[in-house]
Amino acid sequence: MLAQEIGIVQLERRDPPEGNNLRACWSGTHKAFEGRILPFTAKGAMLHAPMHVADKKSIRGPMIAATALSHGFTVVTHNAGAFEKIAAIKLFNPWECTV
Repeated sequence: MLAQEIGIVQLERRDPPEGNNLRACWSGTHKAFEGRILPFTAKGAMLHAPMHVADKKSIRGPMIAATALSHGFTVVTHNAGAFEKIAAIKLFNPWECTV
């Protein structure tokens, strides 16, 4: 959520009407998923640090991976390449699903 908030604040400063629109959209999305958004915890931070140090250009992918790992979850994404260097993460790409 930090990255989204940073982006919204940047847009609010650069283009206030568009920033207000994005703020409203994000607030609606956050409200729609209330109670189902996982926090980034201390455990997640401890899992995240080694991943980020191994690949300094990425911070968000390792945050998502660390959150999933700390809960024993699988990351479901179309952007599996963002997670390919992260050992132990379970990935599922629904666009590659064969039935």
